[in-house]
This record gives sequence, C-alpha cells and structure tokens, in this order.
Amino acid sequence: MKRFIFILIFLFATEIYSDNADNLNYETESKNNSNKHSFELFLRLNRASWLPESIRRTSDANSSLGNSANKGIFTSYDPPSRDKKFENPDFKSFGFVYKNSVHKFSFDYNHLSLSQHFKVNFKYAGVYGSTGEEYSYIGSGFLYNIHPFRTENKFALTKEIFNKDRFLLSLGGGVRLLSITSKRNYPDFIPEYLQLASFVSSYSDITKTYGPQVSLRSELQLFRGLSLRTNLDVFFLQGISKSNFVSLNTYDFFTSNASNRIQFHGFDLTSELSFYLFRNLRLFFGYELILSRAKYLQYNELNNSFNFRSIISSDLIKYEYTQEKLDSLSLFYIGAGFIF
Repeated sequence: MKRFIFILIFLFATEIYSDNADNLNYETESKNNSNKHSFELFLRLNRASWLPESIRRTSDANSSLGNSANKGIFTSYDPPSRDKKFENPDFKSFGFVYKNSVHKFSFDYNHLSLSQHFKVNFKYAGVYGSTGEEYSYIGSGFLYNIHPFRTENKFALTKEIFNKDRFLLSLGGGVRLLSITSKRNYPDFIPEYLQLASFVSSYSDITKTYGPQVSLRSELQLFRGLSLRTNLDVFFLQGISKSNFVSLNTYDFFTSNASNRIQFHGFDLTSELSFYLFRNLRLFFGYELILSRAKYLQYNELNNSFNFRSIISSDLIKYEYTQEKLDSLSLFYIGAGFIF
C-alpha cells in the first residue's frame, strides 16, 4: 500500500513539474554543449534482503563451517526475519557519476554495506550439577551470521554505442571488488548465562575477491523529464576466503583454519525511474539484484585438537571442493542526485 501511494505521489509530481522538466531538458542540453564535463553526487537509501552463500554450505562437511555444524556448534538457522529487535535493513550508499558530454564516457562508483535480516535463535536448556561436579547444558540454535558485513566496490567505464530519439545505449567494462566478513562469538550473545557456560568459541569468515566485469547501460526517455535507466554488469571474481574456528572447554581445545581460493560469477541488474525535479536535482526510485554463484577452486583445512589429559592430534584435510552455491542480494532504493 505504501509503495502504491508513493508511486501515485511520484506521478502527480511528474505532472506538476512537467513544464519545468521540458525546459530543464533544453537547458541541460545547452549546458552540456557549452560545458564538456558534469559531475553528479548522489545518495541512496536501501532496504535489502541478503542470503549469503555460506548459509547454504552449513550441511557441507567439507568446510570448517559445515564441520562446526556437524560437531553440534551450529545446528540450525532461521530464514530472513522481520524481527525488529535484530533487524537492521537500512544502509547508505554514496556514489559519484562523472560524465563527458563530448565523448559520452561515464564513470560510476558505489560502496555498499549491509546488515543481515537474521535474528538470534538461542535456546537455554538448563544447568545440572551434583556434589563435587558442575557442568552446563546449552541447547541448540546458535545463529552465526548475525550482522555480516558486505562491501561491493565497482569501477566501470562505458562508451555510447547507440543514441536515437529517446533511447541511449552504452557498453563498457571495469573492475569489481567484493568483500564479505562474518564473525561470531559465543557466549557473547547471552551475557546473563556466561557464568553457566562450560565452553567458549569464536568463528570468523573473511572473503575478499576482485575481477573484471562487462557493463551495459541504457536510458529510455518516457515523457516530460521522466526516464527509465537500466544497468547490467556481468562479473567474474576470484580471491581468498579465510575461516577460523576456535573452541575451548574444560578438557579440550580445538582449532580449525582454512585459507582457500574462491570464485564468484554472476550479474548485477539495476532498474530505476529517474525524474529531474529541478535544474540540478534528480530523484530516482529503483530495484537492484546481485545474483552470483560461488565455488572453491580447492579446499584445505587444518584441524588441531588438544586434550588437557595429554591427547594431541593434528590433521590436514584437502578437498577438490568445486560445488557451487548461490549468493543473492536484492534491494529497493530511493535517492537523489545533485548535478554540478
């Protein structure tokens, strides 16, 4: 309902400023002919849903994450939640657009960070003890991806290849960098039960990748200053994924470390309605979908176990780990751009 009302207001505003928009188009063309360069600073407010590829690996014993799940540390997870206590769906994206009106080259930059729509699913079962002996029993349901941090940086250079009437098409390419960080400490989430817990553990997974992308940009003038912009980036990224799991209890100390090459290949599709409200002010509303498949080129994992009763073990596990997992990020956004 809110989106419907927003669209009505948007269309109403379009009619109100239609004459100004027509004049703006003429003045903008004149300005571009006299000035070779223009610069646009824009701000986006987003509401997003992200399901990392690591979530889909929880059942895989080939990864330290799956290994930890099999050991009973991570035994369940919840789907994206609207729990207001843990939800942090809004984030900001600052971008810069540089245009050369003579050669029709463009440069764009985005920086994205996102907090996951996940809630903590913790169950406390109880503490049992007898004379001379005390131990705790903690139930299942720890959620590790509480607020993963994702950054997506892209550099694209495009050139106009088609411009007829109201339709503009540009083609180019660039470089994209993707970084995903997930960290979890137990029992930090339940400080009231800290004195009852018999073990502590921490988990971190840091992925950094980079690679080329092919970029396609299009703009269709609908009417009276209102345009539809569509951007498509097809990318292939490769980098390193490092994971570290540590668990310590009364009798045992366990570590699991992995550092492996990982690939992401997919696309980034953006579609938005853009409206020039004033001479140098552009408003827009859009949708973005970043869909990719991730896979390890190889997987090496080093596990070390030390028992305080003098039992020590260490093993290096190697896998040809090429199973692909889907990583999806979708978001709606509104924003404004100021043209200098």
